[in-house]
Amino acid sequence: MEARYKFIIQGELPNLNTEIEAAKQRGRTGRVGHIYAAHKKQWTSYVRMSLVRQFSMQGGNTIEDNCGFIIKWYVKNKKKDPDNIEFGIKYILDGLQQLKVIPNDGFCNTSLGKIHKVYIDKEKPRVEVYIFEYDFISK
Repeated sequence: MEARYKFIIQGELPNLNTEIEAAKQRGRTGRVGHIYAAHKKQWTSYVRMSLVRQFSMQGGNTIEDNCGFIIKWYVKNKKKDPDNIEFGIKYILDGLQQLKVIPNDGFCNTSLGKIHKVYIDKEKPRVEVYIFEYDFISK
């Protein structure tokens, strides 16, 4: 099974519990959610910047059809539950959309599924993202 794109994002992305806490906090303006909005912008940008060179080296073409994903999360330890770790898919999909790997992160472009697997790697935490096109999956 050959992925159309394979990307590696170094480090760990924020987990669900961290972002829930950020969403509850009030920013400098006193409004709830401003800290989460800043986190989302920061982490989406981090993902996008992590992928720019990898995308261009793999052809740099947008996937127009529906696609599916395998995401391998390599984390330092088992302190976080897998479902909280997998929340980082939000930043990955938004980064892929900003980079124009996918035209949209909505139902029509990403509904073929997302398979998540969490591994422990104390020395080199990272996220590996494999993207498969509709044509390949439907065969």
